[in-house]
Amino acid sequence: MRVAVRTKTTGIDVARQISTALAAIDPNAAVVEPTTMQDLLERSPSVFTRRFPLLLIGTFAVTALVLAFVGIYGVVSYSVSRQRRELGIRLALGAEASGVIGLFLRRAAWMATIGTAAGVTAAVLAARLISGMLYGVEAGDPTTYLGVTVLLGAAALVATFIPALRAARVDPVITLRSE
Repeated sequence: MRVAVRTKTTGIDVARQISTALAAIDPNAAVVEPTTMQDLLERSPSVFTRRFPLLLIGTFAVTALVLAFVGIYGVVSYSVSRQRRELGIRLALGAEASGVIGLFLRRAAWMATIGTAAGVTAAVLAARLISGMLYGVEAGDPTTYLGVTVLLGAAALVATFIPALRAARVDPVITLRSE
């Protein structure tokens, strides 16, 4: 036999107090492993089978974000290394470091905007196809689209800022001398 008790407080201490109260009523009653409903649900295999796909999708999403960050960083770093001479000339002629950083950030923002627009368009079209499999979330949830757009935009700007900062610190004399 199992006993379920609803309380306004939570925690295993309440379960122990209930065990003590049951033992006071019937000392021969065996109270085995008092637990909370939250613990039962977390250990339930049926809950795990519903949470595992979400965990898997979350892992894939984080992996995709890391790959996007590393890819953008690599492309911008390569671009900086290819333009080292041009950057040296600009800086030698009096360009500000903020102008050099702004040059790369504007390019990255433009490319991120184009990529995000294409990605959101593809996501809206794909969401229509999988709308029957979604539960508790609308296929066209604007909060999700906005959140992902902001997150990817921030990742693109951070991945661009690091090599752009390195480009702004190029010593024009050393760059021009090596050419």
